[in-house]
Amino acid sequence: MHSELVHLYPHQKYKNLVTIVRVAGNRSLYHKHELSEEEEATQKSKPGKKKVYGEKFSLLLPDTLGEPDDSYTYWETSRRGKLYRYVVRAWNDKLMLGKRLPKTLDMSQHPFTLVQIICYDEDGNRVCKNPLWLIVVGERRGELTLKQIVQAYAARFDIEHFFRFGKQKLLMASFQTPIVEHEENWWQLCHIAYAQLWMARQVAHSTPRPWERNLPDVKQNLISPTLVIRDFARIIRQFGTPAKPPKPRGDAPGWVAGTSRTKRERQNVHVKSQTAPSSA
Repeated sequence: MHSELVHLYPHQKYKNLVTIVRVAGNRSLYHKHELSEEEEATQKSKPGKKKVYGEKFSLLLPDTLGEPDDSYTYWETSRRGKLYRYVVRAWNDKLMLGKRLPKTLDMSQHPFTLVQIICYDEDGNRVCKNPLWLIVVGERRGELTLKQIVQAYAARFDIEHFFRFGKQKLLMASFQTPIVEHEENWWQLCHIAYAQLWMARQVAHSTPRPWERNLPDVKQNLISPTLVIRDFARIIRQFGTPAKPPKPRGDAPGWVAGTSRTKRERQNVHVKSQTAPSSA
């Protein structure tokens, strides 16, 4: 997590950016220190940095967190028809240490919202042994509801699968060029190609390999982007093409009879002088 903070801290300069990241379940965090009236009076007269970090707590011991500041429960049905209950809890204004970071990165000035997600089955048993922990960082994090936080983090799985598919099937990372603009144009073409696959999914025929016919997605007739690629040649032929038909192969027909021809202009030949090899 310390290495991730080096990349997370620069996000603070974007006032409208809210970052949602996963945190390890064995992480130790801190409550924000609440000053009493007596402490405020004494600290005003004392030089030095004011106390910010409060009591330390571990995510392995959720009881040390206290009562959550907000909670949200929702039900969701999986593709296989199983019903699950998700319990989401949130604690505001928690802090983390950045002692392994450069001195210029002071995480004590950037509190975050700690979110816990636990999944239960219909009988009330936990589906996963450990809960999912998220932290929400940003000045406008309070404008997000717990439902929006869960939906935003769930979109991460679709994004990661897209990058995996784009690199393996659409050659998104295979175009090599030293010019950034050319590489960005290639990425846009890959996104356009992926959008075409998405739009063609409803007219594509499922053509699984013999060893793929018993997969759950194939049995449910779920068309993946890979299956659309296999049938995309048939789909695109129905639209035709504005390109001209290819020229016939074979021996060249030669010049048409009666065509006037002019000789190619002769250019002077420039011969470079031979340089003697260096003594080295």
